[in-house]
Amino acid sequence: MFERLHKKLPKVSLHLTTILQNALHYRDLRERKIDLLFARITSQNQDDIHVERLFYDSVRIVAGPKSQWAHRRKSSCRN
Repeated sequence: MFERLHKKLPKVSLHLTTILQNALHYRDLRERKIDLLFARITSQNQDDIHVERLFYDSVRIVAGPKSQWAHRRKSSCRN
């Protein structure tokens, strides 16, 4: 995919990075350290940032059959 983009637009440079903390998303966008962000975000109430939903997927927790979590009815995970 990126090779096709580079062939169509050879002057566009693309740098990929991983951001682990949610708070850094908005700061890096505001400081123009990044121009585009693909992320799972919890709040869309940002007046100065345009947010567009790409997928309507739900989050699933998956455990292997031998995991201690496999037979629990509820997980204790919180957002």
